Amino acid sequence: MKKTLALILLFIISFAARIYQSGQIPAILNRDEAALAYNAYLLKETGLDEWGRAWPTSFESFGDYKLPGYIYSLTLLFKLFPLEDWVVKLPSIIAGSALVVLAFFFAKAVRFKDPWTWLFTILTTTTPIFFFYSRIAFEANLALVLFVASLAILISKVNGKKRFILDFLAIVIVLLSVFTYNTPLLLLPFILPIIIWIRGFKSWQKWLPAIIGLSTIILLAGYQLLSLSSQKSGITIFQDETILTNSIEYHQQFSGAWQTILGNKYIYYSYLIGQNYLQSLSPNFLVYARDTHPWHSLPYHGHLPGVVYFFGIIGILVVVIKLLAAIKSKRFSNEIRMKASLLYLMLISLLPAAITVDAPHATRSLLFFFLFNIFTLFGLKRSYHFIRDHTQIKKNALLISFSILLAISIFSYLNDYFLSYPSQQQSLRPGFEEIVIQADQQYPDQEIVVIDEEGYQYVSLAWYLKITPETFSKSIVRQLPDKIGFKYGEQVDKYHFVVDIDDKSESEKIVINWNKIEEKWEILEF
Repeated sequence: MKKTLALILLFIISFAARIYQSGQIPAILNRDEAALAYNAYLLKETGLDEWGRAWPTSFESFGDYKLPGYIYSLTLLFKLFPLEDWVVKLPSIIAGSALVVLAFFFAKAVRFKDPWTWLFTILTTTTPIFFFYSRIAFEANLALVLFVASLAILISKVNGKKRFILDFLAIVIVLLSVFTYNTPLLLLPFILPIIIWIRGFKSWQKWLPAIIGLSTIILLAGYQLLSLSSQKSGITIFQDETILTNSIEYHQQFSGAWQTILGNKYIYYSYLIGQNYLQSLSPNFLVYARDTHPWHSLPYHGHLPGVVYFFGIIGILVVVIKLLAAIKSKRFSNEIRMKASLLYLMLISLLPAAITVDAPHATRSLLFFFLFNIFTLFGLKRSYHFIRDHTQIKKNALLISFSILLAISIFSYLNDYFLSYPSQQQSLRPGFEEIVIQADQQYPDQEIVVIDEEGYQYVSLAWYLKITPETFSKSIVRQLPDKIGFKYGEQVDKYHFVVDIDDKSESEKIVINWNKIEEKWEILEF
């Protein structure tokens, strides 16, 4: 009963921290959030998306295909709550809060005991990237919670009829995650060996139903989402033109037999993937978040506290050493099977990011961050036992020191998020909602030009002005797709979107422009 109350309290605290000022911080929806929001609004009103398709299983949006899970959840919420930014973020807020509770059950599933289970729960609660992502409408965040829930069920130690029921539940949850974000579908084939390994290869009755169910999802969902997968392949290292050119140059620097042995594409792409893995594990990415996207991290803060990263690396080394010893002795206890499975799972969780051109990439690596906290606990436990057995230091000194450093890190993060971050969001170009509403009211009968260098403002404008489905469908004009399939908006209602101010016609006198010097939106009259 006490554990249940504690988990409920943690959920409430997490939810309160995530929903507080969520409509103002971040100050504006990014283009992906706006696309989710506006398509959900269209579905609510007409049952059709922005392309006029009825209840699709993949949304084309501006060419960046999106899965239906988050949009359909918003469609339901829009029937209950107002069409406001904080509601758009609500599924992610709830998911981030639920992840805290799931962390407790996941730790139990991987055989942690108290108080380490509670420490992992606290780590998940306070991990910066989970807090930051929970306050943005990230499909990946909702999919992460669903995928973690299914993993916790699949690796839990349950047998008999209850095992069959739980596997069925896990398969349903996996299906929901697969139709929410693309990463779970990419990882799912790599999950199958873990289930067999943990449950025992010879005990096929324990794992066969789950394997059949998950394999069916892989085949059916993979076929259903083929169009989305085709578009997403454009961002991989295997389709990038620059990398393709570099691979040819790499091949040509060898001669004779060495071109076949060392100069082949498999060596080259393996090198790139390995390099992306190392960058994804580096403190520059995890602790300092240098050169990361402004949607992915708080300025001047990393994805993980330094103390968490330090013990996480120790934990990885500890598990690797134990695994090598088990391989040498050919003795695999249940404990080493679980730790080896977690190590394998953590490494493959980076694969969706490692094969893309913009690696390291936090959004595609959310499962990695969750699992890295597990290895932080392994590192802490090993250090705790070493200090207890080999030094005169009090056995709780390490945990107390770790807790103090973690508390300082989290206090600094929250202080900067709520007090400093509101004035550090210029890269997001805030104020667009206010300026388009002002222009719409001030110039009701005039054509208005919007300077849009990226080509996505049409969907933000449609969301913030709540352009009716009828008006949108009649007036929307899109440009031809670029090399990765993105289709930029050119016209919605009376709004004309151009890249440069010189692209407007002589008859267009009103212009909405982002002033790069003053870093604010402005209305210009000609």
